[in-house]
Amino acid sequence: MLTRLITAGLVVLMAVLTRIEPRKLNIEKSRKVYVIIWIAMTVFCFGLHLVLVLSALGRDVHVSVPVPVAVGVLFLTIENYMGNVRSNFFVGVKTPWTLSSDLSWNKTHRLGGWLFVLLGLLMISTGSIGYPTLLKTLIPISIVGVVLVTFVYS
Repeated sequence: MLTRLITAGLVVLMAVLTRIEPRKLNIEKSRKVYVIIWIAMTVFCFGLHLVLVLSALGRDVHVSVPVPVAVGVLFLTIENYMGNVRSNFFVGVKTPWTLSSDLSWNKTHRLGGWLFVLLGLLMISTGSIGYPTLLKTLIPISIVGVVLVTFVYS
C-alpha cells in the first residue's frame, strides 16, 4: 500500500513541479528528458512494489538482488539524459554555482553523469552477485562520494 502511495505522490509531484518551476522556459526545453525521468521513476516504483508484493506473498524473491540492480538501471537511465537538462530548480545538481552559471551547470552535470553511470554499473554488478554485506557498505559510501565530488566540483 505504501509503495502505491509513494508512486502516486511521485506522479503528482512531478506534474506539479513543471507548473511551479521559476525557469519554465528551461523546463520546456528539457521536457523530453523530464518525461523520461518521470517515466523511469514511476516504472522503478512499480517494479519495487511488485518485488515487495511477491516477497510478502512468500515467493522466493530476495530483495537484496533485484532492488540494487533496479536502482542501478534507474541511475543509468536518468544519468544518460541528465546532460540534456537545462538549469532549473527541481531536476539535477542544484548548488548556488550551478544555478547561477550555465557553464557550471553543464560541466557539473557532465561529470555527475559519468560518476552516476559508474555508480549505476557498480550497483548492478554488486546487486547481481548478491552480497548484502557488500551492498550495505560499498553503495552508501559510493553514493556519498559521488555526491560530494559533484558538489565540490560545481
